[in-house]
This record gives sequence, structure tokens and C-alpha cells, in this order.
Amino acid sequence: MNRFVQRLLFTSICQLLVLILVLILVIGGTARAANTKLQVVTDIAPVHSLVSMVVAGGAETTLLIQPAQSPHAFSLKPSQRRAMNQAQLIVLMSEAFTPSLHRYLETAKRDNAVLILSEHNGPHSHTPHENNPESDHDATPVLDQSSSSTHSAVLNENEQYDLENDLHAWLNPENAIDWLDKIATAMARIDPPNANLYKNNAAMAIQQLAALHIELQESLKPVRSREYIVYHDAYQHFAKSYALRPPIAIALSDARSPGAAKLRAIRAQAMKVSCAFSEVLHDDAIVDMITQQLPIKRGILDPIGTNQSTGESLYPNLMRTLAQQFVDCLSD
Repeated sequence: MNRFVQRLLFTSICQLLVLILVLILVIGGTARAANTKLQVVTDIAPVHSLVSMVVAGGAETTLLIQPAQSPHAFSLKPSQRRAMNQAQLIVLMSEAFTPSLHRYLETAKRDNAVLILSEHNGPHSHTPHENNPESDHDATPVLDQSSSSTHSAVLNENEQYDLENDLHAWLNPENAIDWLDKIATAMARIDPPNANLYKNNAAMAIQQLAALHIELQESLKPVRSREYIVYHDAYQHFAKSYALRPPIAIALSDARSPGAAKLRAIRAQAMKVSCAFSEVLHDDAIVDMITQQLPIKRGILDPIGTNQSTGESLYPNLMRTLAQQFVDCLSD
């Protein structure tokens, strides 16, 4: 083989190898682009459920705190720190509810967005962000007020609900409905090409939760006048939303054990209650002591979805189950 033919063959082989390399890079890059989705990190299961409703088809969600874990005593693993650092959006309930996450956010070097849902409780909330033009968004109406004479703002208007010290704001579906809108707005800023997807997902979820809210109002209507005891102060938002009597709580919102004087006071109040609720993940011993030798029905509540499958369906399943637990225990 002469030198010219060798040179020509060598050049052809090199060109072929370059072409193959380019094809590999193009195909690999396309595959990675197809498989790469925006990452959203959430703290607790109810928040994860609401976020999943909005971002379905456009982003992936990561749940940091499993339902069987305590949010108040939770500490981050290295893999969870990486997930927070790499996420485009972090959605949290409140600083008080998950203090370890907020301490990490204060010290971590990151450039992602953070949405704190407790700053947006209800469609008429006023938050520090409302003066920011980028935060303005037309809120979707929560409910058609004319179609529901059972709205919580009208009923039991003389009752006093301590909403400020109850961290479990997701137990009012009106809050959850407003958060869906806020999540969609945050995602649209991060991912403009999919803005309509997030907006449409949120609109469908809002309709679902609005219908659920009316359904639960009707089911809880017969037990509104009944007194009851709960393990810890996690149901103020739920009670106000459905015009139930304010809960008589044994422990505070963060589930710290009460003192002897508080236990004596609760024992005295127990004489007039219809039901005493213990709680998933907490020892029944204190509730047993409070209700000892009293003719009180017993129930068990799960405010965070411990027994529910995580994902889009968790929040509506949690609320429907919680309402049924109240109905079963407070009914004659």
C-alpha cells in the first residue's frame, strides 16, 4: 500500500472517529437533558403532597422528613444537605416547625429560591413579600361564598381559636388552597417554559381541595357543639375551619409534656367532653391518665399523614381521614 493510500485511509478513520464521538456527545447530552428535571425539596409530607400536585410533569420533589419522624427534633443527613443545595426551590412550612432546616439555610452557601408557606396563610394574609411586585399574583378564589352557608368565618364567631401558636396551618384547606397558587407562581419564575403547566396543575388541585373542603364541612356539621380533648395543640386551624369547638389540648403545639398543674386542669375539663384523642407517634399514657374512670369515647388522630402513602394523594386523604376520626368519636 503506497504512502498516499495510507494517508487517505488514516484521515478517513480519524474523521469517522470524530463523527462517532460527536454522535455520542449529542445523544448523551440529549438523553441527559431529557432525564434532567428541576428539583424541589420539601420538609413535611403534607407540603410535599401539595407541591407534588403543582409540579407534576415538570419537576421532581424530594421529601426530607418522613411522616414517622418528628419535624421538631429532625436533623439533616449529608445527603439531604446536598439535596437542599442542588434544588432549584425549597418549600418549607415555617421556621418554628422545622428549626433545624432553617438553621442550615442561614449558614449554607446556595443560590436557590425558598418559599415559606406560613407567610401565606389564607387568601387574605398580609406578608412582608406583598409589596414586592414580583410576588404579586392574582389569587384564585378559595370558595364561592354564596354557595356555602357553612363558611368558618360565619359560624361559631364567638369562639376563640389560638391560631398564632398552632404551627399546623395545613389543617385548614383554605391555607392549602392559597399555597397551591403561591407554589405555582414560584415555579413559573424558576421554569418559565412550563409556567402554564404549573398554573393548570394548581387550578385543578384548587378545585379538588375546594370541593373537599365543602364535603368536610357537611360531614362535620353534626358534631360542632361537642367538646373534646386532643393530645397536643395541633388542631386550632382545623377546628376554626370547620366551626368545631376549640380543642382542649394537653400538650403545646410542639408536643412538649405538660406540667402537673396543667394535667389537673385538663382532668377537671375532661368531665364535660365527648371524646379524648390520642395521636399517632405519641404515647397514650397521658391521655389514659386524663380519662381514667371517665365515660369518654377515645379516638386517635394523625395530623401529618403517618399512615398515608406520600405523594399527591396524601393531603386530601389526610384531611378526609382526620375529619372522619372527629365524626366517629364525637357522634353519639
